[in-house]
Amino acid sequence: MAPNIRPTAGTKMYVSAAVPSTLDTNATTGYPSLTWTEVKGFSNFGEIGDMDEVGNFDLIDGGRTKYRAITDPGEVENSGADYPTDPGQIILKDAKFSPRGSTAEKVSIRIEDEAGIGTYAVVLVSKWRRVYGGASDIQVRAMTLPIIAGTIVEY
Repeated sequence: MAPNIRPTAGTKMYVSAAVPSTLDTNATTGYPSLTWTEVKGFSNFGEIGDMDEVGNFDLIDGGRTKYRAITDPGEVENSGADYPTDPGQIILKDAKFSPRGSTAEKVSIRIEDEAGIGTYAVVLVSKWRRVYGGASDIQVRAMTLPIIAGTIVEY
C-alpha cells in the first residue's frame, strides 16, 4: 500500500479572535463553533504539535540517565506576503499588540489541507516583523505563534 502523502500546496490557515468554550471538535462549543477568517499570503507554515523536553539525571554510580520531562507544544513559525489590509493578518496583529495578560492576546488558529485534514490550537502572537530582504525579494511578514499547552486538536 502506498503511503498517504499530501502536498502542502492548497493548505490554508484560518484565525479566530475567540477561544472556544471546549477544546474539541464539538460543533456547538468547540473549535468549529468559532467564526473563522482566512489569513492570506503564506509561503510556508511551521511545525505544530507537542514535543517532550528531555531531562538528564547524573547518577554517581551509573552515568547519565535521560527521561521525558515536560511537554512543550512549541511555536508555529510562519512567513508570508505582508498584506496590511488582510482581515486575517489584522486579527493576528491586533492580538500581538493587545495588552499583556488580556483575553485579546489569545487567538485560535486552524490549519487545514485540501483533503480537510487539519489542526486547531490556541496561540499567542509573540513576533510580528516585516522582513524587507534583498533587491529582488518580496517583503514578507514573519510571525511566531507560541501554542498554549493543552489546546492542540487534530482532525
